[in-house]
Amino acid sequence: MKLSKFTHKVYLKRDTYAIFNSLLFKPILLSKNETNNLFSNQLKSFSQKEIILLKENGILVNSEKQDDDVEQLLIKTINNQVGSFSLMYIIPASGCNLGCKYCFIGKINNRAMIYMSEKTLLNALQKFSNYLKENKLKDGTVLFYGGEPTLKFDLIKKAILFGKTQPVKIKFSIITNGTMLTDEYMKFIKENKIQLSLSLDGPKELTDNFRVFKEQDTSVYDTVIKKVQRLKELNIEFGLSVTLSKEAIDHPLLKKWLSEIGIPGFGFNPFIFSSPTNEWKSYYKKVSKFLFELRDYLLPKDIIDERLERKYSAFYSSTFKYNDCPARGGEQFVITPNGDVVICHGYWNQPKGEICGNINTDSISKIQQSINYKKWKENLTVNKTKCLKCPAIRICGGGCAYQADKLFGNQLAIDKPNCIYAKYALKELLKRSLT
Repeated sequence: MKLSKFTHKVYLKRDTYAIFNSLLFKPILLSKNETNNLFSNQLKSFSQKEIILLKENGILVNSEKQDDDVEQLLIKTINNQVGSFSLMYIIPASGCNLGCKYCFIGKINNRAMIYMSEKTLLNALQKFSNYLKENKLKDGTVLFYGGEPTLKFDLIKKAILFGKTQPVKIKFSIITNGTMLTDEYMKFIKENKIQLSLSLDGPKELTDNFRVFKEQDTSVYDTVIKKVQRLKELNIEFGLSVTLSKEAIDHPLLKKWLSEIGIPGFGFNPFIFSSPTNEWKSYYKKVSKFLFELRDYLLPKDIIDERLERKYSAFYSSTFKYNDCPARGGEQFVITPNGDVVICHGYWNQPKGEICGNINTDSISKIQQSINYKKWKENLTVNKTKCLKCPAIRICGGGCAYQADKLFGNQLAIDKPNCIYAKYALKELLKRSLT
């Protein structure tokens, strides 16, 4: 009998450690002395009942083979599980009326505008619908993204009408900068129960520092906040997508603004680094702590952060979180304006080397047989030796492959900023649940 190679200890407070097998994740509390005895193989100090508990929780194993069998079973199960997609991004227009300074989609400002054709839209939707039906998936989601998707709102309308004719349930969602929403658009969104998320980064000076119009000297904040007020008047449910820049984290009024704007749902997005830098180290330490502080501040006001709630869900779930972004595992498609298919929405405007096929000419099965698709399908934590040794693997999800590529030169590299966040979240969740 020996300590499992997947057994980890996390110091919580004073004389207390959380001990767990990172693959099975059934944590228990031990004192410092008990922890030292366990990790020095002084098993005689434990009662028979305690030994049984340690074995049941995978902390102690009978042999290396037992560990290896669990590891191989997990790898096989996860790799067999991934690959069916139920999320499709559609990029109706290649451009945007804003020139946000931090936009990780890239420099699209100087390119000629490309609009998706109705033919491409309907080809994508029909093949998606057929795929959902053939694979017996109960529903799927189409997310209009950009650029700015409301530049081509007529396509969004046609997509909704198409969805109503299909034998499978297709949910529709729009992520927009909000500046171009009209009353007509808003009422259509309400009538058709489209999920809506607006990008806004906090108080006026904070938002306007990063989010700017390309061709007019007008406050983006003032423009969008009027749309927010109108959406409320029309009783339309929506959420806000907030990018947590370094400036946002340090802003003295951000928390107060979030609690007073009167919106129950947010998606707080840590900054995505899109060029080599070492700033990610200090930033991700800071943003990890900030996300938990923000949750503590907002939750009593019934305001939810969708991103951090995913970590809570993964922590308390009996399932292994193999991806936090559906691009890992190949569980989303992104349809670019000309019909090219890529997997990560960070690459739709720079698809060189990323194209898996074209939705107008290729079947879904052919796209999923492409080398580029398989690269994304296999880009999972369970397929990385170093990740398998990490205490936070169960709740991690692997982070952002786009960020790993931009920081470390390879999509298959480990997203080290996410490592900071995942390990911080693990320790914080252990503290909150066990002490």
